[in-house]
Amino acid sequence: MIKRKLLAMMTLLLLSSALWAADSHDCGSFLLRYRVVASDALSLESSQMLGVKAGPNTGIINIMLLNKGTKETLKGRVHVIIKRPSGLMKALKLRVINSPDDALFYAAEFPFSEGEKLDFELSVSALGLPPQAFVFSKTLP
Repeated sequence: MIKRKLLAMMTLLLLSSALWAADSHDCGSFLLRYRVVASDALSLESSQMLGVKAGPNTGIINIMLLNKGTKETLKGRVHVIIKRPSGLMKALKLRVINSPDDALFYAAEFPFSEGEKLDFELSVSALGLPPQAFVFSKTLP
């Protein structure tokens, strides 16, 4: 059963390489994988899986929590706040997406301006652990 889930997960990751050519952050017992990309850079498979339509100035953040031991995706609590250079902040409403292979993703869309540097503040918790904060910046073309 675990081998089948790992194989399904690897297949999903290979098929959606545009989605998960991602960065990661070590959260102790689990791994946070994330990617921020302009929606028009997503593959057709990734767009369909996330339920988004490519459009100008629409960004996507997608997040996956992985159990380090089993490599299975985890359900957790994920909160994302975007900070713009102007000082405006906005909490994103994440959708929970279950793939056909039982992988679990979190995703949200947001508007952006070309060349705008955005700061992302993430708070994640899983496996009964307290929330961990993580900050990164991204400039979309």
